[in-house]
Amino acid sequence: MAFGVLGSIIPQVSLQGPPQKEILFVGIQSSLTVGKVSICNHSNDPARVQLGYYFEGDTTPNYFEFNRTIRYGETYETKDLHVAEGQKLFVLSDQNKTSFIFNGKSTIDVANNVRSGILTGLISSDKFSKLLYQSPVDAKSEVTLSIVNLGTLASKAKIGISSDNAVSGFTTSCYLEYDIDLTVDDTYVRPNIQLGRGESIVCSSDFGSTLSFTIHGSLDQTIETDDVDIAGNVRINNSLGIGTTANTSYKVDVLGNSLFTGDVNISNNLIVGGFNAINETGGFNIGITSNTTDVTPGNVKAINFIGVGNTFFYDAEEQRLDIKISGDGSITDDDALKNVAFLHYGGFGEDDSIRFPQKFHEIFSHEDAAVDIEDGINVDIDEDCLLVITDKNTFDTFSTEIEKTNFLSATGFRDNIRCVFDFDAVLNAEKKVGYVMIPDAYANEIDCDIEPGNTVSIGDMCVLIIGSKSLSKIPEEINNDLLNPYFLSGATY
Repeated sequence: MAFGVLGSIIPQVSLQGPPQKEILFVGIQSSLTVGKVSICNHSNDPARVQLGYYFEGDTTPNYFEFNRTIRYGETYETKDLHVAEGQKLFVLSDQNKTSFIFNGKSTIDVANNVRSGILTGLISSDKFSKLLYQSPVDAKSEVTLSIVNLGTLASKAKIGISSDNAVSGFTTSCYLEYDIDLTVDDTYVRPNIQLGRGESIVCSSDFGSTLSFTIHGSLDQTIETDDVDIAGNVRINNSLGIGTTANTSYKVDVLGNSLFTGDVNISNNLIVGGFNAINETGGFNIGITSNTTDVTPGNVKAINFIGVGNTFFYDAEEQRLDIKISGDGSITDDDALKNVAFLHYGGFGEDDSIRFPQKFHEIFSHEDAAVDIEDGINVDIDEDCLLVITDKNTFDTFSTEIEKTNFLSATGFRDNIRCVFDFDAVLNAEKKVGYVMIPDAYANEIDCDIEPGNTVSIGDMCVLIIGSKSLSKIPEEINNDLLNPYFLSGATY
């Protein structure tokens, strides 16, 4: 859709002959363009200007303005002009410094059998009523009438609306204008004439006159009915808009809620909010990650949970399905800070209890860490129940030893263990103990890095262990970029 300045020109006046008509704008394909022409005189002398049009494929000039005089510094602006595909606006001036600018917008116009735009024109030279324009029987019209006196004598014009049988059905009670006075080169414009389906505009002038009548505007072929019952098949070649003007990129454009009773058969893709949810092969495009790795490179037709002890809970309020996987004791994303620090939790941030049927719970902690209960939080231990706090020196929750290294598999190197904090990390009242799992064999070769701009904050009575405890020691000076194997407690790096 074109919008804004659609055409501009300063016609050149030759000293070798009369001024020539120059094209200001050509109607855009499959579109109706509506805009105003502004004419400014920059020269010191009065300018006589013309503004007119050619129908598509025709070279006969027709006029909106004829020999209008515009003095130095003056600006004249037309009413809205309606231009269809292929129709041309031309301009002419007898002064070199006269500018013409066409400002407006275009809209798609392909749905109607009769296009909007410049609809018709004729020359009247007598008093007999003439059919100027008749709205199609399947459309309403909102049009502008333009009259220009091209003759050498002043003349009067009459305009009326016939609601039946064109000229023969016109009655004197339906005059819009009666005896409009137009001097030589004068122009009369009447916008916003509303015509019902099949209604007509008739016109006439004085004997010996040369008055140019033009009708331009837009058509509305919307069906006016509360109900449409279709007993047979319907074929729509272009686009159908329901509750809106159709986007011609689609066959059906619906604004508002839709109700389908019965099956909906989708042969190709289902796109939701720009996201390809279902493609023609079937299945859903669901993003599922495991330890930051995308495990769904293609569409998913079924989800199979392998192992025992998987539990499912549907939260009706949040409309969310929670899936707890506990079959083989494998670690989850909650057990690590992006596979760099593997965590033991040791704090209570909300009320909790140790009770039937488990009867005992265990917290993995560390001899230099503490188990915190936040202010105002209650932890109830029922009778004959037990809360066990066990000090650990390593993270031993891996289901297999091979998960402690980044081994080469059929899909490439596994991303099990990382040694770089390229994000801000925090150990706090709940995440009490973290282990960066650098194997002892590589401790002298590999450091744990903190990327520039990132911080690692370790709260009071929290511990971050780099590598094995047997190799850990507190250095004389802390390097904020490299964390060599030692215990870190209660500081920010």
